[in-house]
Amino acid sequence: MGITIHFQGKLKTERSFNKLVVAAQHFIVAHELQFVVFDVDEHDLIRVKHGALSVYKGPVKALIINMGKDCESLRFEFDDERYMQSFCKTAYAGPAVHQLVVDFLRQVEVLFDDFEVFDEAGLW
Repeated sequence: MGITIHFQGKLKTERSFNKLVVAAQHFIVAHELQFVVFDVDEHDLIRVKHGALSVYKGPVKALIINMGKDCESLRFEFDDERYMQSFCKTAYAGPAVHQLVVDFLRQVEVLFDDFEVFDEAGLW
């Protein structure tokens, strides 16, 4: 079992997505990473609500940051109500990358209402 950071929240406003992208641009330049942004009319997102799996189908805006070798991508995929729920496994990438993910989440948490993070390593 890998060490995982689980996170979820709702962007405060529509403009918060653009602020998230700007923060990601600075982050990826500083750490020599890559990212992609997309906005599609229909996409499926698998969520956990009240302990059960559910599927959202509809428009999605997303920011995905490639955290490098041995780490899952850091995914922010928003539904039409600006809500996202995600996780990032960092176990094989090491503590420095795990800390980097936590640092970015701390930087962008101000863009969210009800931002929740569960960090299995306890750094959050």
